[in-house]
Amino acid sequence: MDQALVRRILLGVVVLTAAFLVAPTHAVAPALAETAPNRYVSEVVDSIFSVGPAEFYALDLPTQPEGARAIHLLGNVNIADRKGDIIVRMFRGPEYQNWLKKRGGDHSNAFFVSKKLRNIQIDMDLPEGPVVLLLDNGYSVRTPKHVRTQLQIQYERTGAVEASSVPGGTDTGAPPPDDFIAPRSNTEENTPPPPPPPPSDDSSNQGGE
Repeated sequence: MDQALVRRILLGVVVLTAAFLVAPTHAVAPALAETAPNRYVSEVVDSIFSVGPAEFYALDLPTQPEGARAIHLLGNVNIADRKGDIIVRMFRGPEYQNWLKKRGGDHSNAFFVSKKLRNIQIDMDLPEGPVVLLLDNGYSVRTPKHVRTQLQIQYERTGAVEASSVPGGTDTGAPPPDDFIAPRSNTEENTPPPPPPPPSDDSSNQGGE
């Protein structure tokens, strides 16, 4: 076979392979670039709560920080004691007030009610407006519970996205609001540098001379 023809065939295979590998990357990357700057995740609760017998503990979730709205809740609720279980209920703000007036019960219009469990996984979209998460031990008239609660909320920014948060952007100079919930940083990039070492005795003696 002619060597020139062989080279053209091999070149065509390489071009087709490269086009196949590169095309999906260019199809996905713009979508990520458009959504990532508008959303972030923040840890909002990481505590152990004591819930007495026939009692409940209510948590007002920070769903409406300035410039953003909560769209998804992810977390885990579990019993820290050797025995026991708990019920998790979630209400919109007005529905929680109705639940209090009716003294609880299954007729209370909670948009989420778990079973009585030791470990409850939460992974759900959140409705608009205030949300109350209730650790309900009302069915247990004798046993107190220690409930470990770890929750993260995904927020969507509702205002203009700062250029500094976009890769390749520049800082607009506008400071974030004081009550804006910032995502937790797990890196050491924000750690200040260590202080310089004190001057040695040799250097101080030379200065005296």
